[in-house]
Amino acid sequence: MDEASVIAARLGGVPDARALLEGLFFHAPVAFHLYAADGRSLVVNPAFRALFGTEPPPGYNVLHDDMVARMGLAEQIRRAFAGETVRLPTQWYNPRDLTQVDTRAAKRIALQTTFFPLFDRAGNLSHVGVTVHDVTFEEDLKSAYEEHRRKEHDLGLALKAGRMVTVDSDLENGRVHSSENARDVLGLPPDVPLETQADWMALFHPDDRKKTESEMAAAPDGVPKLDRVFRIILPHTGETRWIERRGQLTLHTGGGRGRWVRGVIMDVTERVRLEEALRATEDQLRQSQKMEAIGRLAGGIAHDFNNLLSVVLSYSDMLLSASVVSEPHASDLREIQGAAERAANLTRALLAFSRQQVLEPTVLDLNDVVHRMDKMLRRVIGEDIELRWTAEPALGRVRIDPGQIEQVLMNLAVNARDAMPAGGKLLLETANIELDAGYAQTHVGVTPGPHVMLAVTDTGAGMSKEVQAKIFEPFFTTKGLGKGTGLGLSTVFGIVRQSGGHIWVYSEPGQGTTFKLYFPRTDQPPEVKSRVGAALGSLRGSETLLLVEDDEQLRVVSRTILDKNGYRVIAAGSPADALDHCVREPGPIHLMITDVVMPGMNGLQLATQAAKVRPAMKVLYVSGYTNNTIVHHGVLDEGVAFLQKPITPDALLRKVREVLDAAMPAVVA
Repeated sequence: MDEASVIAARLGGVPDARALLEGLFFHAPVAFHLYAADGRSLVVNPAFRALFGTEPPPGYNVLHDDMVARMGLAEQIRRAFAGETVRLPTQWYNPRDLTQVDTRAAKRIALQTTFFPLFDRAGNLSHVGVTVHDVTFEEDLKSAYEEHRRKEHDLGLALKAGRMVTVDSDLENGRVHSSENARDVLGLPPDVPLETQADWMALFHPDDRKKTESEMAAAPDGVPKLDRVFRIILPHTGETRWIERRGQLTLHTGGGRGRWVRGVIMDVTERVRLEEALRATEDQLRQSQKMEAIGRLAGGIAHDFNNLLSVVLSYSDMLLSASVVSEPHASDLREIQGAAERAANLTRALLAFSRQQVLEPTVLDLNDVVHRMDKMLRRVIGEDIELRWTAEPALGRVRIDPGQIEQVLMNLAVNARDAMPAGGKLLLETANIELDAGYAQTHVGVTPGPHVMLAVTDTGAGMSKEVQAKIFEPFFTTKGLGKGTGLGLSTVFGIVRQSGGHIWVYSEPGQGTTFKLYFPRTDQPPEVKSRVGAALGSLRGSETLLLVEDDEQLRVVSRTILDKNGYRVIAAGSPADALDHCVREPGPIHLMITDVVMPGMNGLQLATQAAKVRPAMKVLYVSGYTNNTIVHHGVLDEGVAFLQKPITPDALLRKVREVLDAAMPAVVA
């Protein structure tokens, strides 16, 4: 007996079985549609009308529905009308596109449809029934789940790519849930626990742990600052890493009451290091710009003072040399001269700081310089300070002015001595150093490459960061009133920088100080230059000199000095006057003495124009500072005769005689 016969037999004992079946059809919660064997729509139940809002129009035939064909379902439906039960794949429909119903619904719906054949007692197909289930919610749920899985996957990729870790902390029981990549991102071994807040707090830097615990104790809800940057210490290496956390407080109700801090953390160690390096570089740049501005101001002041000092020194020297002033006034005059000489030393220090000195660089070995100055340095620092020297045996050579580097060493030694009033140690060190691009990025003005280092270290009082920021400024001193000019280290700074080098200071209060000087290494062989000039005879002369100086007082005193020593002097207050004299003067002009910086035309331009009229005339340049006219990077152009202000009668007369007696003219064309 088949299943249908079994059901019929069972229903045979049920009174009014027809009514029962009709009740099932009309009251079942499942949408039901009955088709004739030829595909015509016969009847739908109330659940169908509730689902679609209406029923198929009269004469609708599912086997002739174009939309069914467009959806690719026609073949499957025909199989159902051939006697086969067919479950169609779940389909999303726009109700307005369903031709078998007339509905005003706008929302897309997902339908799961099953066609099944119905047979008469003879076994012939008589009808086809259709059940339709609205599975929109289930499909939406599946879609949401898939979307959740996709977003979770994308989040995992983002966390991995961005090296971020999700961290959820249960504030009620102290449990912490972190993403699987936590140990990889933080660099922690597998045996370090991360399951509780106590586990995480154990990793905190002591200072940050104390701060966090204080915040938690002070906060009414016991919640620390959610967005923060803190440090952790890796227990297996002791390395400190910087971590940034972004979080929010969430409240769970219902099945999971409690307070959670949810968020992400990321390792920002490299970012913090870069930010610190950037801040340091910006500070260095601001300091460099400040020093440059102070240098320009100092150079301008020194230039003006050099003219005034030249007048004071020249007149006082002439008066003392002539023996026309008797005591005690002669003694007063010598005091004036001494004060002017000390002022001249100050202007030279200012020029050194502003990198406007004239240098005479030569290729040398710094070991030779230190060795040559050893005895002098020991006398300067005294017996209660021990001097030690560590020399690089195969030290590279540098190109620098020997006198200037000796001045640098002397100033640093004096500075170290004053920092150790109770005695100590002074350590000198030379070494070959390769400054790489990383060092250059964090030290303004440094060019990567091979350098020679000269380090001067003392075991004295040390300096605070605030003092270090000002030590190279002119007239800044930590010494008592009258115990220092404040120009020693500024002179060192200027000489080193003008020589193409760099100087850095390392110091802590109570820990001593180290000055490190770096000079570019050169492969040129050492040079030996004699520092003793040829002996001159009489400083007097009878030649014709053209004196060009725009400062009237200096022009007058210079002319007086030269006149008194037998020279015929033609004075000019401007370059235009000087060129006019070159044209109108009938006799020879043996030497033109000209200031370098003048209004309208500088000394080099004047010499070039004058050479067209007087090609045999020699030229002596006089200036208080360099301005790249005849001096480039502090070095005189080849064949140029130069006298540094402030001048004295002896210095002027010696230089004039030296240039006049030279075999070749010193004209720059």
